[in-house]
Amino acid sequence: MKAKTSADTNRFVVPGRHTSILRHGEGLDAMRHLSSAANPVSVFAGPSVKVKELVEFGRLDGRPLVYLLFSSTSASSYIGLSGNGERRLAKQVKARPHFDKLFVVCFNDSRIGMKTAHHFEARMIELGDAAGTKLTNGARPKVPEMSEPERADHERLMFEALILLHDAGCRTFEKSPASSKKTNGKNEPADAHIVFGPVKIPLNAPAFDLKAKGGLWARGVKVGERFYVMPGGEYFLAPTKSLTRPIVLRRNELEKQPVLAAIKGVKDRKRLLAWLDCGSAAIAAKLLTGWQVNSAVWKKAPRCPLVHVVKDFVTCGGKRGKRQ
Repeated sequence: MKAKTSADTNRFVVPGRHTSILRHGEGLDAMRHLSSAANPVSVFAGPSVKVKELVEFGRLDGRPLVYLLFSSTSASSYIGLSGNGERRLAKQVKARPHFDKLFVVCFNDSRIGMKTAHHFEARMIELGDAAGTKLTNGARPKVPEMSEPERADHERLMFEALILLHDAGCRTFEKSPASSKKTNGKNEPADAHIVFGPVKIPLNAPAFDLKAKGGLWARGVKVGERFYVMPGGEYFLAPTKSLTRPIVLRRNELEKQPVLAAIKGVKDRKRLLAWLDCGSAAIAAKLLTGWQVNSAVWKKAPRCPLVHVVKDFVTCGGKRGKRQ
C-alpha cells in the first residue's frame, strides 16, 4: 500500500450537500422544516391554510423572513417579507386566499436583520421575473445598497436559500422547459411541462379522449385556459418530418424526464406516467402523436370515466381496459 504523503493528510473530501427535512405531523400535507447544520438559512413549507401552525412550529415571533406564495392552479406566485412572523405573516397570507402553497425563508443567525430580508425579497423577485414566472407583485423593490463584501455574503445566503427551496418543491425560480409563443399576433400559452404536485380538476371540467391514427389513446381535461393530459395516456415515439421545431424541442425535453414507461409487447409507443400541463389541446395532441394534427383529434368524453383511466391501467396489467 502506498504511504500517505503530507499533501494527502491535508486533503479532505466534501461528500456533498445535506438537507434535513422534518415533517411536523403525520399527514402528507404536514408542514416541513428544511435545514442543515452548515446552512444559516432555514425554509418552512406547507399549505397556506396552515400558516398559523407554521408560525407556532417555526417559532417565527420577532424573526425577519421572506415568504413565497404559490398557486398550483394558475402557476402564479407572490413574494413578500415580514418583520415579525407572529403578528404579520398570517394576515399577509390570509389576504391572498387564492394561493395554496406557502414557503417561508428565515435565518438562524441573530445578527441577520431586515436589510437581509429586503435583499432577499428584491433578488427573489428579480429571479422570478428572469425565470418567466407569473408574479402578482405590483412593485419591484430595488436591492438595498451595500458594500461588495456585504453583497458577496448576501448572494451566498441567497444561493443556500435557493437550494432549500428547491428541495421543498418550490419551482418559482426555475425556467419552464418551453416558453410561450405568439400566433397571429396574439399571446398563446403554448408551453408544456410535467406537473409538480396535485392537480385540482373542477367537477364540471370538460374531458376529452384522443382518437388518433394507429389507435393512439389518451385522456385530457380542460381547466380554464390550460389543457391537462392525464397519466395512463399513450405517447408515440417516432415523430413525422412535418412536425414543427417547437414541438420537436418540447418532445425532446419530455423524453428526458422519467415519466414514459415501456408497454409490454408494444414498441412504437410508451405510457405517460405523470400529468402533462399544456397550453392548448392542439399542443397536447402534437406532443403525444408526433404528428402535425389539430385539436379536432380530441373527442368529448363523459365526465364520469375521468377516474377510470388510471384504474383501468392498474387493473389491466399496464394495458388500457374497456372504458364504460
